[in-house]
Amino acid sequence: MINPFSKDERVRRQAARWFARLQGPSTEEDRARFDEWRARDPANAAAFARMASLWQASAGVRLPSPSLPRVAPMPHRLAWATGFALILAIGGCLLVGVAPPFVSTGRAQDLTVATGRGEIRTVKLADGSSLTLDSQSAARISIDRRDRRIRLDRGRARIAWVAEQRPLTLDVGETIELAGAGTIDLSTNGRAYLLQTGAGAVVMTLGSVRRALGPNAALQIPPGVSAEGGNVVSDPDWPDGYLDFRNELLGSVLDRANRYAETPIELGDPALAKLRITGRYRAGDTRGLAAGVAAAFDLAAVYSDGRIRLDPKTGRGQKKNGG
Repeated sequence: MINPFSKDERVRRQAARWFARLQGPSTEEDRARFDEWRARDPANAAAFARMASLWQASAGVRLPSPSLPRVAPMPHRLAWATGFALILAIGGCLLVGVAPPFVSTGRAQDLTVATGRGEIRTVKLADGSSLTLDSQSAARISIDRRDRRIRLDRGRARIAWVAEQRPLTLDVGETIELAGAGTIDLSTNGRAYLLQTGAGAVVMTLGSVRRALGPNAALQIPPGVSAEGGNVVSDPDWPDGYLDFRNELLGSVLDRANRYAETPIELGDPALAKLRITGRYRAGDTRGLAAGVAAAFDLAAVYSDGRIRLDPKTGRGQKKNGG
């Protein structure tokens, strides 16, 4: 029969409590108290090391060294209760639960989402996060008991994620793990990705490097590959169907506007692509955009065969309409 007051039993129980506590958010004070407890007696350090080793062997989870207890974003009381319930000192040995300590009980999800021309779609994810896809975009979402993963195959997405114990991983050729909770826009043109923050900063791990990206900042991946020519320009209100242009080349403006358009705009003179545009337009309203550009630069807007062509008034567009 086990003596619950024996030194060995007390040490095992203390090690179980510390192991459980350090799986949830811990303070500097917690860490200092743990270090003091472990250094107080070699038996304490040995018991904690056995705890970590047995858990690793049972759950198949790679744990950090006992000298660096892992901190996972699990609610403190839940981490304490769950860990202590799963690690029991019974019969003179440790019984270790088969569930890894950092696994969510949230629902799984595995789907591919795509949008057509002019379509903007928001998908609620199983973990409470959301993903909004822009026009002509596609993404793959995989959520299981251990991980949350998103891959953007084309176009643009706004990802608003919630904080929980599973990491949120972006597959962008390299692996990005996003910490805490936040919102980003992610775009790709097939050659590169552009990650852009909004009003809040984002903490991430890119490869093995942990870094913070401040508000209204951008990160191109890979850094040496041009992202030009794709849907990589930030519009704060694009999920609401608005496009913002700030001193942007007309050629780029039309590339973006035509992604939503049933009636696309083209240029009769390639030199017009170098004009600079500032404004805000409703996505899909290419007639309104063409009328605004024509008025601003004294151009002719020619409507023909389901398309709109912008020409200089002295060019062929004016002649085709009777001069």
